[in-house]
Amino acid sequence: MRLSLLVLSACLLLGLAYFLLWPSLDIEQLDKRGRSALSRAAESGDVVQLKQLLAQGAQVNQRDLCQWTPLLHAALNGRTEVIHYLLKHGAAVNAVDKGGYSALMLAASNNHVQSIVYLEAKGADLNLQDDSMGWTALIWAVKQGHQDAMTALFALEADASLTDHESKTVYDWIRAGSLEPE
Repeated sequence: MRLSLLVLSACLLLGLAYFLLWPSLDIEQLDKRGRSALSRAAESGDVVQLKQLLAQGAQVNQRDLCQWTPLLHAALNGRTEVIHYLLKHGAAVNAVDKGGYSALMLAASNNHVQSIVYLEAKGADLNLQDDSMGWTALIWAVKQGHQDAMTALFALEADASLTDHESKTVYDWIRAGSLEPE
């Protein structure tokens, strides 16, 4: 009994109790929003659970009802360490949701500079445009007023001459007052 408690305590410390208590857990079971356990771990930044799910064969590119992958959830929340593990296990770096939004766009629109730099280093397309407005990650950063993200994207040589669906460039948006100090 004492050894069992010791093992359970050790597992709790390692974040593994979830899997010990429910060994028949369906790792691909979806919640009401169609999110897998891997997407929820990516969103919350739970690296321990994420590693366990990946080790058990969770589908790294599984999409939820909005066509979001775990990588998109991680990027939205600036979970760079999670992004690293997802990409290491085959996540599609340029996957987009049903609106055409990429992980890089989500990171840029939320000023997650470390995630922006990491995604670009792993092959994220700096100049991908979303479907609804034709905005790039750079335009998203400007529209949200994120100077740090904008500076990082300029340094990474994002194309500032691309036009959106209104035929505006990032410079047009800056002149229009979209970039306000944070």
